[in-house]
Formats: sequence, C-alpha cells, structure tokens
Amino acid sequence: MKAEILRLEGIRKHYGSKPVLDISELCVEQGAVHALVGPNGSGKTTLLEIAALISVPSQGAVYILGRDGTADETMRRKLRREVTLVDQNPYLFDTTVYRNMAFGLEARGLEREHIRSRVGEALESVGLSSLAGRRAFGLSAGEIQRVALARAMALRPALLLLDEPTANVDVFHVQILESLIREAVNDMGATVMFATHSLAQSYKLADSIHHLVEGRLSAAPPENHFSGVAEEKNGESILRLAPGVRVILPEARKGQVHFSIPPEEILLSRQEIPSSAPNTFQGRVVGMNADRRRILVTVDVGVNLVTVITPKLLDDLDLKVGDFVSVSFKVFSILLY
Repeated sequence: MKAEILRLEGIRKHYGSKPVLDISELCVEQGAVHALVGPNGSGKTTLLEIAALISVPSQGAVYILGRDGTADETMRRKLRREVTLVDQNPYLFDTTVYRNMAFGLEARGLEREHIRSRVGEALESVGLSSLAGRRAFGLSAGEIQRVALARAMALRPALLLLDEPTANVDVFHVQILESLIREAVNDMGATVMFATHSLAQSYKLADSIHHLVEGRLSAAPPENHFSGVAEEKNGESILRLAPGVRVILPEARKGQVHFSIPPEEILLSRQEIPSSAPNTFQGRVVGMNADRRRILVTVDVGVNLVTVITPKLLDDLDLKVGDFVSVSFKVFSILLY
C-alpha cells in the first residue's frame, strides 16, 4: 500500500448556517491520479480549497504528508508549499507568460538561473515554449489553462489539485490537458487530485475515484443525479427536470427531492419506445466514452442521461454521436435520497 499524502478527518464546512461539506474521512495515496466527481454544487471546489490549506474548515483536521495543517499557522504556511491548487478560471497577471511563470518561484527565493531553468522545463512540458514572451491577456482559454498548469508544475508540489481543469476549453485542449494530468504523475512523481462532473473523464484518467454528492462522500456514482421539486398528480409523484422531461418517482414524495438513476438501469434502444411508457424519453447521443469493459453513452433528452452498454452492443447498434435514440428506466430503479 502506498503512503498517504493527504488525509481529511472530520471535516465540516459551513457558510453561515448552511452546511457545505461533511466529510468523515478522505485518504489520498501518493503517486496516483485521484478524481473528485460530483454534480455542480456538490462541494468539490470547497473540498479542494480546504485540501490546499487555503480555506479553513469549520471543524476537522487536514493532514499533508502526515502533518496537521490545521494545528497552527506556522505549520499551515510550511505545508502550503507542498500543495498547489489550479482554479477552474485561473488568474494570470497582465504581463508575459514568462513573468507569470516566474512569480511564484521568485517568491520562494530561487536564484535567477534556477528560475529560468524551471520555467523553461515547465513550458516545454505543456508545449508552450514559444509563448514565453507573449502577454498572458492575449491567450485563449485553453492556453491559459496550460500556462496555469505549467506554473503549478514549475513549483514542483507534492500534491497538485485541479478544479475542473477542462471545463472551459475546446476539445483540442481537453485532450492536451488530460494527457498532462497523467504526465504530472508519470514524469514529475506528483500526486494529482482533479475535480470533475464527468464520470467518464474520471474513468479515463484516474487511478481512484471519490464521489461527492450534497457535500458528502457517496458510494454511488453521481452520474444521473438530479434535484427538484416533486408534485403529486393522479396518485403519482412527478418531478419535472426540464420542459417535456417528467420523471415518475417510486414513492409518494412532495417538495424538494434528490435522486439518482444508476447508468446500468437505463435501457438504450434504436427503436422508438412508446412515449406512454413511464420514464421513457427520446434524445440524441452527445457523448461516448470507454473504459476497460464498457461504454458510457450520454444522451441529451432535455437533460443529460448517462447509460452503459457493452462494446458488443455498441457494434450491434452501430451507434455514433449525433444519432437519435430512445432511453427508458423502471420507476423502481430510481434511488431517492
């Protein structure tokens, strides 16, 4: 078993009276890629900020390399040098890419030649050596993310935290950034934890996956996790997710409801399923991602539903992005929270 680089114990975080996080324990092993997966609003950013010792929990302890970063301010400052967080929308100074890269190293007192060497290596690792003299405010969103990642890598942290690193970039840069996440571990020997709402991306990149739902760690993947206000109609509990998208719930509920639908429980068909069948929707395939044993297919029915099929079924259906399909799931396959 690998050594732990990060351990969160008894973490609670409140903003005013509102609870945001409730984490009994989270352990992160060294030398691996870890995914923190959850829908928007699940607490991913708050958890990363606490792990980076930027935000102070309302209660609980954060251990970095076995030392408590919440014990006192001196230890907190010391351990913050071991962790670097790259925000979803990273801030760059209005100066050159090189100066942006060098700032953190200068703050740490490194000599000029050492800084030049580290900046050069980091920019080369993300394929942006030619942009060292460019002003940062002229970069694309994808280039900004790559510069921010290179800036973090130049600091050579033991733990690299990334908040939705591919959320605001084009497909070309998504592929580059995903490769760089693996390279940070393989080439730098760092440990990486990245936040994402995409279970497919976590399967693709991560050695371990931590699911976060409503501020708590969950054993159930958060794909197909929804919230809304349930209404009673003709003896049934119905929740409207989007115009024309009404889900019939397995038991009588009124008011705010949280639920998920396991991807394995959603049937996908080329043939149109009668719309009168409960929880049946027509939609278009907008994404397909594979892990070692299965294919995750995302279908836009007004909201995105993720289903799972085998590689053989994918061949049999001759399915591709853009195709129109039908999806359905049984009422009693819905998991209510």
